[in-house]
Amino acid sequence: MKRIIWGALVVSLVVSAGCEKLRKKTEVSERKVYDVRYWGYKRAVKVKASPAEVEAYLMNPSHMVKASKSLKFKMSGCEKMAKRGDTVVFSAQALAVPITIRITLLDLAPGKDAVFICLLNDSTMGFIRYHLRPLPDGTRFDFDFEIEGSNPLLENLIEGLKLDELIIRLEDDTVDNMLVHFDPDFRPEQNPEGGGKGENFDKLYAANEVSVWVNASPEKLRQYLADPAFAEMIKQKYDIDFGMVFSKGISGGVYPVSSNLLGNYEQFDVMLLSYDQDKPILAYLASKLPSRMEIVPRPARGGTQVTLAFMIMPPSAFTMEPTKALSNTSLLPNAVERVLLDIKAAVEGGV
Repeated sequence: MKRIIWGALVVSLVVSAGCEKLRKKTEVSERKVYDVRYWGYKRAVKVKASPAEVEAYLMNPSHMVKASKSLKFKMSGCEKMAKRGDTVVFSAQALAVPITIRITLLDLAPGKDAVFICLLNDSTMGFIRYHLRPLPDGTRFDFDFEIEGSNPLLENLIEGLKLDELIIRLEDDTVDNMLVHFDPDFRPEQNPEGGGKGENFDKLYAANEVSVWVNASPEKLRQYLADPAFAEMIKQKYDIDFGMVFSKGISGGVYPVSSNLLGNYEQFDVMLLSYDQDKPILAYLASKLPSRMEIVPRPARGGTQVTLAFMIMPPSAFTMEPTKALSNTSLLPNAVERVLLDIKAAVEGGV
């Protein structure tokens, strides 16, 4: 299973071959391109505390539990977030529907900025970002939150449960509690009906999806991707080194990877976010061009139907290296297909 996760992150199992009256027929992968809407909320306030004091407050997840008046969170995981991969899980119910929010620290510039990845019910991904700027009498605190609002592959919980309103209220209450913490005389205003104290915004990202049928059982697929020959083939032919990833057990976390797939050598972390066998596999690539990847394998027609969706989420400010990497993304489908043909030959050749 672990190799299925990481093999599919680099490739999407694409071509199948079968026999029909001595004639060989090839099925080509199906591809889709579509937009994924992220809805967001942002707010800026002045805090009567230094950036270091504000950061210490924000890195303590128990403060979000205190702010969750309507959701009444229960918390598990780390009690203080300090490094990439630190994770806390909040669980609650919304309209009698169980929900979980998993928050993982992605990047931290002490006293300045932080980025968190949040995962709703192990399927819907979002981001929390904050920026701290010193003022003569305190700190300017800029905060923004964004989450997938629609995605053909995901269970959309936002509209059905009105979680957008609940999340905005939670974020406003968390910020207001922080303001009161550092200034006991501060009196928060009531939220506007159906809205928040900040501003809403939307973003659109282009997603690419490949869906294929592989003429092999899921178990046969697992056996090949668990074979050390697979990792060695990927390393030798495509210059992708998984390092120690495959030597570890199935677990979420941060895994270093190096790749020269498109002629741009890079070392980066892969953050495995959702990995249970009965759920889609979701990962975030913290590379020059940050990317979201999801793999959905399902038994079908005596074989395996595999859907891989990837979405590049370019940084707002490009440097030369990300711009060069972005220009090469048009080569990615062909590179992926070459890898897939090798996997097809190996897996179907042994069926």
